[in-house]
Amino acid sequence: TSSGERIPMTDPRVTFLLPSMGKISSEALAAVFRSSGFNAIAHSPADESILKLGRANTSCKECLPLILTTGTLLHYVNNGRRKDEILVYFMATAAGPCRFGQYYVFLENLIKKLGLPNVAVFSLTAENSYAGIGNGFHQKAWWGLVIADVMEDMRSMILANAKDPKQGMRIFDQAWSLILAALEKGEFSALEKQLAQTAEQFAQIPMKRPLEEV
Repeated sequence: TSSGERIPMTDPRVTFLLPSMGKISSEALAAVFRSSGFNAIAHSPADESILKLGRANTSCKECLPLILTTGTLLHYVNNGRRKDEILVYFMATAAGPCRFGQYYVFLENLIKKLGLPNVAVFSLTAENSYAGIGNGFHQKAWWGLVIADVMEDMRSMILANAKDPKQGMRIFDQAWSLILAALEKGEFSALEKQLAQTAEQFAQIPMKRPLEEV
């Protein structure tokens, strides 16, 4: 903490915040972090207010994702953060020519510059396949992100091709909440069972045209 106290990441005062990487992907990854004992939440996708806040605290010459993730952090800090809350902001990193490897460096410097108390950046790196947490985390994260990608495709299909998109999305949202619960449980057998049930549910959603024609 800012006062020098050392506490575990699983302490109830700690909130582990993920910036939006797409609603479904972020929620999936947050569920995987919760399976490792973290009090992880996924921030909602960025809106205009977050964009403006990010622009106000960057040079505006950076990649748009850096501006949005900066705005997301400051938006959370400024809106509804608990007084006793210790905030840990997740930001992955990677080597290579992309500026993505400098995101966490920029955010750490911004936190120091603004004097934000009890705010830290937590980073995992591609150099060890994001395996820094242990306990099979990177494997579970892979499950979550692959499932999220497929579910995003299914969501798009329901919105574009279901005879009743609103009813289709109600079925989707219910199924997604159950998949998140299975990811949080962290057991592949339970996850596999839920995915099979979800596939059966989705197969019953009436479509305008056969999927092969869409």
